[in-house]
Amino acid sequence: MTRAILAIVFAVVIFVVGSFVLPFLFADKFSEVSEMEFPSRFEDVGIEEKKEQVLEPEVKKEVIKAEPLRVIREEVKIETSILTVGGVISWTNFFRQTGGFTALKESGSLNSIALNKLEDMLSRQYFEHTSPSGEGAGDIANKFGYKFVLIGENLAMGDFKDDEDVVKAWMNSPGHRANILKPSYMELGVATKKGFFNGREVWVAVQIFAVPFSFCNAPDEGILEKIELNKIQLKSNKEHLDFIRNMIEKEKYQTREEYESLVAEYNSLAPSYNFISQNTKSLIEQYNLEISLFNQCVRSIE
Repeated sequence: MTRAILAIVFAVVIFVVGSFVLPFLFADKFSEVSEMEFPSRFEDVGIEEKKEQVLEPEVKKEVIKAEPLRVIREEVKIETSILTVGGVISWTNFFRQTGGFTALKESGSLNSIALNKLEDMLSRQYFEHTSPSGEGAGDIANKFGYKFVLIGENLAMGDFKDDEDVVKAWMNSPGHRANILKPSYMELGVATKKGFFNGREVWVAVQIFAVPFSFCNAPDEGILEKIELNKIQLKSNKEHLDFIRNMIEKEKYQTREEYESLVAEYNSLAPSYNFISQNTKSLIEQYNLEISLFNQCVRSIE
């Protein structure tokens, strides 16, 4: 009888001790994971927060332009007059240099953009900076892959004797003159063509002025590619870490060995995740600094 009573007392003691001691053992181990592997930075993944957004390069939103110039002079014989791309560029640079400004460099890309604009106006019979479908010089430049930070356009239509005549007509118009003499412009494209507009044969001339994107030191796109790759890897790693954490927190394990395995797996993945996260944050800071310098350059262009 005494032995039976002692056995019962011993069993009760083991049960009570086990009920209190074993949970504390597991709690201590889990607490170690919570404190060591889930620091405050863990949930705050920088690239997913607004404060760590990757900046974007700025481009001058406005396309500088003057009202299209029409010149109708019956005394000018269109059939014998001639306008040329080289001549218009030469006279444009003559007036720039006379005014103390640097000559513009001819751009093959801008020539193509100007010609596209000219042919579109004749084809669709409009004479405006914006096409009937809402396309402007900047849109055409983007279509041709010409990257710019500032772009401008002069249009002329009517009766012109030669290259000097059309450029002088622009120079006599304040808005067009301002474009021709704008100090910040670096490149120029021109198109000239004789065609019919509203049933009348006329000359059409287009000037496209620009400051190319390359004028300002562009940010390293390789950094942006690394950031994007890191974001994909971080997303995948975080989903896996969250899955393991959920297993631990909701006690989805049967034995202590399973528990230890989950903890070990989590502990092996968390440092790598945090390293990539910190590396990504550093890359974003570097890229944003380059973007900020680029944008300062863009804003300085007048």
